[in-house]
Amino acid sequence: MSILYDKPFKNYNEQIDKLEKEYGLNLSISSYTHVEEALKTLAYYNIVNGYKECFMINGKFLKNLTIYDIIVFNALEKHLLTTLFKYSTYVEEFFKTKMAYVIAKDISVDETIYLKKQFYNVSKKRKTKFSETVQKIKLSFSTKDQPTKYYEDNHNHIPPWILFKNVYFNSVIDLFTFLNKNMQLQIVNDYSLLKKMNIKNEFKTKNLKKMLTIIRKFRNKIAHNAKIFNYRVENTDEILHQEIKGILPNDFINFKDIRNNLGKTDMFAMIFSIVILLDNSILRLLFLNEIKNAFDRILKSKFGNKYLSLANIPFDIIDRIDSLLLFFK
Repeated sequence: MSILYDKPFKNYNEQIDKLEKEYGLNLSISSYTHVEEALKTLAYYNIVNGYKECFMINGKFLKNLTIYDIIVFNALEKHLLTTLFKYSTYVEEFFKTKMAYVIAKDISVDETIYLKKQFYNVSKKRKTKFSETVQKIKLSFSTKDQPTKYYEDNHNHIPPWILFKNVYFNSVIDLFTFLNKNMQLQIVNDYSLLKKMNIKNEFKTKNLKKMLTIIRKFRNKIAHNAKIFNYRVENTDEILHQEIKGILPNDFINFKDIRNNLGKTDMFAMIFSIVILLDNSILRLLFLNEIKNAFDRILKSKFGNKYLSLANIPFDIIDRIDSLLLFFK
């Protein structure tokens, strides 16, 4: 007996017909070619579900919405997300550099030594997690990727600043959580903005881990073309707002934001986490200018305010970024 699938295969003409008749997409004869191009590239699911919160009411596309509107808005969002992705790679690089420096200085440059359990703070509850983390890191010993492969073949050890280049971001973040408090604090205080936090050291450390995790999780979503604007990280990764507020100007983040849960688990949290952890004055200004340009383009579109609302981005984001540009100049 054959199964009657509730989501059967449909060819492109059938998909176009469904977009027009079931979802009410405004299609003219001249737009059919563009619709088919979109279906062959962006895919049917992304057209219907990617921005339904922006473009639909009660399961129907907004009146007079065209495929051109969808494609253009997709390009505008892609510009924003690629900017976030690009600068998140700098955050990863900077963090790994700081981690490698402290580990090499305080433990060793030899991978057979600096990954030993005796040099880390491992409770009974987290023994398994530590073992798993180290095993994941050790997988890079056998990589064919450079520069680790070159050091494996030509040197008598693999220093952490080489090994970490081929280790997943998440694994290095996990290793950070096992460092002793003094080493963690060295890394935290090597970030110029985090060092200024007038709070207990344990909260500085927690916030660094949370910010890194938020950036990593959003970046992974971006890399896999997942829906980003309504994505939120788990509450366990929520940024400790009161501590962050003191190192950025009030014009950028304020008590009202804190009360409204703005910038705790959302895209706005990723943005100011990058601002804080992008520990290079030139790159920070470049990021702010690029992200301002991306938001300016989105806000000039007819769906800009709706997008910002769904993403939990403040409507005055341009003014807020301007306040940061003034603050960091």
